[in-house]
Amino acid sequence: MHILHLTWEYPPLVYGGIGRHVPALAAAQAARGDQVTVVTQRPPEAPAVETAAGVEVLRVDPDGPFPYHLPSLLTWVGALDARIGQAATDVRDVDIVHAHDWVVARAGASTAAALDVPLVATVHATEAGRHSGWLPDIVSRSVHLVEQWLVDDADAVIVCSAAMADEVHRAHETSPTKITVIPNGIDPGERPAPGPIGPRLLEGSPRITFVGRLEWEKGVFTAVEAMPAVLVEHPGARLRMVGTGGQGDAIAEAVTAAGLDGTVELLGHVDLPAPRPHADEVGRQERPAHHDHHRVDVLDPLRLDPDAQHHQVDVVVGEELQAARRHLVQRPERERAQGEHEVRPHVPLLAPIVVAHRQVHQRS
Repeated sequence: MHILHLTWEYPPLVYGGIGRHVPALAAAQAARGDQVTVVTQRPPEAPAVETAAGVEVLRVDPDGPFPYHLPSLLTWVGALDARIGQAATDVRDVDIVHAHDWVVARAGASTAAALDVPLVATVHATEAGRHSGWLPDIVSRSVHLVEQWLVDDADAVIVCSAAMADEVHRAHETSPTKITVIPNGIDPGERPAPGPIGPRLLEGSPRITFVGRLEWEKGVFTAVEAMPAVLVEHPGARLRMVGTGGQGDAIAEAVTAAGLDGTVELLGHVDLPAPRPHADEVGRQERPAHHDHHRVDVLDPLRLDPDAQHHQVDVVVGEELQAARRHLVQRPERERAQGEHEVRPHVPLLAPIVVAHRQVHQRS
């Protein structure tokens, strides 16, 4: 089977989860014997054509660097989408087109139509979900309409969780029979070696670490708002946030306004595998996300051990917020006291995920 993936990010250019998801999936599909081609954006100095891990990668030039402001983003995305589509229609003997998210929606639809092959779409997130069901401005409404085009034209839609399936169904009235849930996973064989740990990172008891983009939907403000309640019962607690994002300045101001400058540290961008030794030493990993169905992405880049302490806190507010955060901190201590020190979250592995994708491709 010749699978043609369309994505706006692919190594060495990685903005977020899609830039990790697609290369891992493509390489695993190639390793199983499929012919795999990826059409993507070309960052400076990257080759226009290359073969890596058995995957042929074709890159097209964008209209300059990614604009981190609106509404220029829509113009930039539209041009990139068109160029990816033009390059993709030149690929021959394709059996399936697989488009990843709204940025390549029109490229996916036009390529599948031109090549007369099925279209599979992976919806990694929805615009409505990023704004708690609202579409606050013309940019959000435009993105939502492009998403609608993608899921309507797709012969099959893939999401990573039941919650995401429900979100796509509600946001776009997509039939549940059209949606397949395939959870994200990891390759446990890829494990970066631990590095040295600075003594400052060992300060605090307990040590709490947030890993992710600094955006509202990731729950970063919730984490900061919860810290005073944690400090009442655990005065030595420290919260460290690894990552960057559009809310970086706002979260720094929130930390200062709450008087938490000595308790909450914003570590900014940390190159992989640098977070790994930190993860080996932190007391807790948390992601109190308001909109985040991709729970395994903490385990993925850090390659945490299956028995590492990893506790997830879903969206909570008010009194529930304080109670849940206390539970986050106290639960490991209670488990150790009870002799239940092994906490083993379910982590999907990569091999069965590739099989599940192949089944969707074959059905389409």
